[in-house]
Amino acid sequence: MTTPLSPSDLIKSPVVQKFLNQKVEVTEYKRTTDIGGRPYTKRIVTLVHGDPTIAALRKAVEAEGYHLRTLTPGEPHTAEHRTDRLNAHIRKASFSSHYRIDGFGIG
Repeated sequence: MTTPLSPSDLIKSPVVQKFLNQKVEVTEYKRTTDIGGRPYTKRIVTLVHGDPTIAALRKAVEAEGYHLRTLTPGEPHTAEHRTDRLNAHIRKASFSSHYRIDGFGIG
């Protein structure tokens, strides 16, 4: 079993340092549903299958004994907390049109 990372350990982690702010390839689309008779449009972002940055990140995380979960805007995810899982937050960079690994967390 892996030893849980503390927030300070996470920041110093070579994996985090290497992959933070790296560009990832995504597909972006909108989904419209009807709620109470009114249309509601939500932006969905999914990672492109086989993205090389995510593949390398997954390999590095698993080598450390953790599981990787990617969190992209609009995609649902579970709320349970797992100390053996590294969450990679994917967001659009404020300075460009590309999506990047914006942060990490344990859970």
